[in-house]
Order: sequence, then structure tokens, then C-alpha cells
Amino acid sequence: MKKPEKSIIKKGKAAAVALCILGTAVTGTGVFCQIPLTAYAEGSSRSAYDYTVLEDGTIELNKYLGDKEDVIIPSELDKKTVSSIGSGVFSHSLRIKTVEIPPQVTNIGEYAFYYCKNLTKVDVQADKVTIAVNSFTGCESLVDENGLSVVKTGFFGYYGDGEEVAVPQGVEMIGESAMYECGGVKKVTLPDSIRRISENAFADCSSLQEISLPEGVEVINDCTFSGCKSLNTVTLPASLTSIGEEAFFECENLSVINLESAVTTIGADAFYGCDALKEVKYNGNVQQFAAVEMDSETRDILKEHIDNPDIQNMSAPEQESSAESQENQSEASAASQAEKKTENNNQPIIIIVCASAVILLVIIIAAVVIRKSRKNTKK
Repeated sequence: MKKPEKSIIKKGKAAAVALCILGTAVTGTGVFCQIPLTAYAEGSSRSAYDYTVLEDGTIELNKYLGDKEDVIIPSELDKKTVSSIGSGVFSHSLRIKTVEIPPQVTNIGEYAFYYCKNLTKVDVQADKVTIAVNSFTGCESLVDENGLSVVKTGFFGYYGDGEEVAVPQGVEMIGESAMYECGGVKKVTLPDSIRRISENAFADCSSLQEISLPEGVEVINDCTFSGCKSLNTVTLPASLTSIGEEAFFECENLSVINLESAVTTIGADAFYGCDALKEVKYNGNVQQFAAVEMDSETRDILKEHIDNPDIQNMSAPEQESSAESQENQSEASAASQAEKKTENNNQPIIIIVCASAVILLVIIIAAVVIRKSRKNTKK
């Protein structure tokens, strides 16, 4: 790539500054300063990155333009600290084998290393780093001796052939589609450190028979166990508050499930196709069950098998009353959000109008001054 002339660089910087000033004048922020730029890591003319300067003055990498097998993420570019690897920066890069990420980088974005199939080693040096649920999805060579793909506190895939999988202690997050279609796995053991289980995490694990979710897990995301046709035993924690859409979709051998009173939301079709379901163990009362936000079909499925006769015999008016209350709350919330959105949408307009008024006033004053000056000159 031809090195740009200094004069061009200066003009580019001047234009960027002008845009920043304009952005500040119109919107009250320097939002226009987030302009994609390109830089080269020191000592290599081929290790190029497109990047964005964030509001805090640090850099987020947008795209890798190099071709190295062993990549060392720079700690700074153009005298600015690199703090984030953005979305899809290395996605589908089949050449990359190892990556070293310096301690200054504290965020790894969505799909950052998505399907880097030849990536074998990642060294994340920061003590605390935010890693998106799909940052390392599909990195089939990034495995330990047990076939587990683990980066820091995230578990992103299983590429072994065992029937039992034990996720190691310290892992806090099960990544998106981490064990999708692991058809040979019959049992998964999760550590107490788990706090998040992402969408499709165990979807279509057709042989999976049992799993226990540890305390601390609050959400079962959409399609987490969808298509686990052999699943018959699942233990849910008391910390659970939400079950996503199609979470247990067509788990046709699931016969018993424990449902805690802390659950306030159950998504559509969460238990659709659970034909073997015989017992729902629920430790809440009628009022708590009636207050759970869910569609009527899911409610009917649970009511039919729940171990509380008072809930089984709930009358339609009770359910309708609960549903009406939820609907009123939702409408009130929606109205409040709409009002806030209108206020937010009006702010830029008000700022622009005020700015225009100021400019017009300056023009008028300038015109008056010029006219007086001309009159004085004539005299």
C-alpha cells in the first residue's frame, strides 16, 4: 500500500477536526470524531488495522488487514491505547494460528474470531475482559486435551467424542451454540461458577439425558435445550427468573421439571412438544403463578401437570385478571418509553433550532455593524 503524502494526512486531520467541531456545535457531543481510520503496527508494513477512536480516546479495532499466522494485537496505535477488538475483526480468518492480546484490551466483540478454524492458541493477558458470547464460536482447533474450547471464563465449544462433558471450574459463560448438535453427549456437568447460558447452547444435543444448572444462573435463553429429544432430567436453580422462547422445545422425553416461584417470564413455546411431561414441581402460590408472564398455551401445559391443585383449578377470570394487570403494566411501560423517546428525539431538533437562531442573530448583528460602518465611512 502506497504511503500517503504528509500534506494529504494533514488535510485529512484538518477535515476530521472540522467535523468534530461541527458535531460538537450541532449535537453537543464529538460524535463525528468516531471516524474509521487505518494504521500499521510498528515494525510491520503488513499488519494493518482499520480502527475507530472511541469517546474515551482509546481505540477499537474494526478490521485486520494483515496476513500473519501469529498475530500480536498492538497495545497502542498512533499513540492511542487499543482497548477493544470490535465485531468480526478476524472472522473466518483461516490463516491465523495464534493470537496474543495485551492487557490493555478489555473487550472482545461479537464474532471477533468467529470460525477461525486454524486458531490453536489465544493468550488474553488482561485480568478482567468482556468477551462476547460468540467471539470464538467455530474455533475447532482451539481446544484442550479434553476437546473443550475455553478462553478465559468463556466456554465456546466441545470438539471431543466423549459421552460425558465436564465444563471446568472458573468458566462463567456458556457461549452461543457452544454444544450445538453434539449428538454423542449424554451428560453435561456444569461448575458452580456458571452465570450465563447463551442461546442454542445445547440445542439439538439429541443424546443429552441429564443436566443440572447451578445457582446463580438467572436466565435460560431462547432455544437453549431445543431439540434435546433424550433429555429427561433437568434441575433448575432457585435463582432462575426467566425462561426463553423454545427453551425446551420438543424435549419429548422430559417428564419432570422443577419451577421456582422466582420465575417471572416464560417465553412462547418454551415447553412445546414436551409430550412426556407428567409433573411440574412448583413452589409458588396461585397469585405468583398467575403473575408469571407467558402465553396461554404454555400456561395450559404447565397447569395440566402442576403439583398444586389450587393452581390446576384456577378459574378463567383469575387468569384473565392477571393477564389484564400484566397488559396494563406493559401499556404503561410502553407509554412511558414512548414519552421518553419523544423527548430524546426532540432534543436534537431543539439544539439545531437554537443553533440556527444564534447564527441568524449573529448575521443580523453583523449586518447592522457593517451598515453603520458604511454610513460612518460616507460621512
